[in-house]
Amino acid sequence: MNFTMKTALGGLGLALCMAAAPAAAFTIYQGGGYVGSFEGCEAQGWSGVQTVTARLVPAGLPGNDPEAHTLVVQLGEGTHSYRIPATLDQGSWVDVEAWEVWSHTPRQFTDPQVRMRADRRASDFVGDLSDLRARLHVQVENFNGLAGCNALMGLTLRQRS
Repeated sequence: MNFTMKTALGGLGLALCMAAAPAAAFTIYQGGGYVGSFEGCEAQGWSGVQTVTARLVPAGLPGNDPEAHTLVVQLGEGTHSYRIPATLDQGSWVDVEAWEVWSHTPRQFTDPQVRMRADRRASDFVGDLSDLRARLHVQVENFNGLAGCNALMGLTLRQRS
């Protein structure tokens, strides 16, 4: 074997070892709930109550981003994904990074900016998650990227083991 072949085989061996190594563990919560109380959303047909499933990766928990929560919400045939600053609390609006995937390529909502704030009924989400459950109630401004479309999202989640 020449040096080039040894280098190639060594690189292949390293890649196989890395592929077999366990991935970093995230702390993930799964559950479901609703999106409803739509106001100003008629242009896109949002009304009533939409049942959803959701996955939450809370900021600052073992393996998770210390600065942002990640929330993925499955709405019927589409998905919304949010990156929410860890500073989300009751009464303060925060800008969130928001994307959607329906029957097309992913689209990020940037104009208008999607914003959230914890609803006055929010409880465990911004507090202690040590009991393995999380409840999340947030108001969403410019829902689905539609200016003036506002909604309320309520979720109940449990830590995945």
